[in-house]
Amino acid sequence: MPWDVAAITQAMVQLFTNVTIGIHAYNDCGMTVANSSIAIKNSAGLIQGTVNGVGERMSNAIFCSIIPSLALQCHVKGIEKN
Repeated sequence: MPWDVAAITQAMVQLFTNVTIGIHAYNDCGMTVANSSIAIKNSAGLIQGTVNGVGERMSNAIFCSIIPSLALQCHVKGIEKN
């Protein structure tokens, strides 16, 4: 669940200060966009996923949903709307 991902991401970012923390979420519970977005909001620096189902597995995080959400709703630095 997103609140678990938030807590785990925060803990990992604090514990491993010299590495980039990332997330590789699956959509088994319909939470990939939420879990990936909350990880970024909690200082993860990497999301692994797919574009329109092309990739390792179709249930990977969907960048076509995550990137606009981060740009338009979360105001993530480095992702800006034009």
